[in-house]
Amino acid sequence: MLFAPYIGPKEFADTFVEVDLNCLSGNGNTDPSAALLSILRRASSLADRWCKQILRSTIDTEIRMFHPAMDGTITVWPFYTPIRQVLNLQYQFDGQTEWHDIDITTNLHVLDAMFKYSGRHFNNGLNMFVQYTYVNGFPVSTLANDVVAGADTLTLLDTSGIRQGDKLSIYDGENSEIVTVLSVSGNTITTLPLLYQHAKYTHISGMPNDISQATGMIAANLISRGSDGKTVVGDKEFKEQWASDSVITSDIQVLLQPYRVNL
Repeated sequence: MLFAPYIGPKEFADTFVEVDLNCLSGNGNTDPSAALLSILRRASSLADRWCKQILRSTIDTEIRMFHPAMDGTITVWPFYTPIRQVLNLQYQFDGQTEWHDIDITTNLHVLDAMFKYSGRHFNNGLNMFVQYTYVNGFPVSTLANDVVAGADTLTLLDTSGIRQGDKLSIYDGENSEIVTVLSVSGNTITTLPLLYQHAKYTHISGMPNDISQATGMIAANLISRGSDGKTVVGDKEFKEQWASDSVITSDIQVLLQPYRVNL
């Protein structure tokens, strides 16, 4: 499934008014709206590559080896942030082949960059492996259908990373609004009644403003360099150098620096 970019087409057009979007029509042979969406996805992927992590919400599984703390607790610093939810946690001691499940319904403390389990005293003198699956990154999606003012149930194309209590921004020009998530079930979220109506594919996001702004700046640079937006990266196979280095200018790097990880 194609992902929602970190800044929506309408917000990009309203914010970067100096960018000539007519050049995306390709002598009338290309749908400029589709071309812009493709470029925004590419810009999002380039932001990912510079930050060395996918910034939108994804699910990852990792294995780490370490010694439990002196008090027998497990503290884990996953590769990617922010941590939205830990889905499962398992352990095995050095030399074992079987993974043992840990009940994380209690005694699990989750912060943006680490989580700690304190429900069992593990021997800190043993080498230990932990395997964990977690949700990380910021939620970003689009509406799956039209909604009317007063609606309190929204169906999204993707609810990855969305939690109860999250505040999400619906960008829709003068009818933009912020909603608080009351519950999540499948691809449906409930909120307080909407103030405005919104069309299908309207952008809804929990992305920090710095990331959205940086993505828009990258897209503007791509358009000014004549990019067609066809190259989109969607995994965590990152390299330090790529063909579009020049579009990640120093002012963009300042915006993205807080979200860059050291692998």
